[in-house]
Amino acid sequence: MNNTLLVIIDGLRSDALEKAHTPTLDYLMNIGSYSYHVNTVKPTMTLPSHFSVFTSLEPYSHGVLTNNALPNMAVAAQSLFYHVKNQSGTVAAFYSWEHLRNLAMPGTMDYSFFRRINSEKDLIILANNALFHIVNENPSFSFLYFEWTDIIGHEYGWMSSEYLKALEITDYALGIIVDSNL
Repeated sequence: MNNTLLVIIDGLRSDALEKAHTPTLDYLMNIGSYSYHVNTVKPTMTLPSHFSVFTSLEPYSHGVLTNNALPNMAVAAQSLFYHVKNQSGTVAAFYSWEHLRNLAMPGTMDYSFFRRINSEKDLIILANNALFHIVNENPSFSFLYFEWTDIIGHEYGWMSSEYLKALEITDYALGIIVDSNL
């Protein structure tokens, strides 16, 4: 099984990539695939969107319709994490929003790290923990969730100078991992 790192940057607007200094994201876009025109699910909320990413189901099929919803365990049992484990893979998650713990059934994660993000320092701690674990434990699948742009976007406005700075520090945090040449 090939090792995979899935990174989700919550609240990231594609037009912000043209305004902010994002060398890590620019590099990843240059060597990989991307789209500026992806449609999200309805309702456009974090938890329903993440459940759709991890189960390949629309929100009305997986039943997570709000950011506070508890998942149908039969659906959660069929998540991407489950499929990795079912192929004898190992799974790690690094996140800062507590509700994301429900993306996996109990016992599915080999390692998870939760760090509430209250400042840029917390974002860097989250990235460094992910780097340390990925380098030392080599999980088959790692999920990294960055929410700093979403927090700042809600507080100061999307595309504000604060928001663009939040995107730049998130890019820097992602660069900690990418620059390590995993």
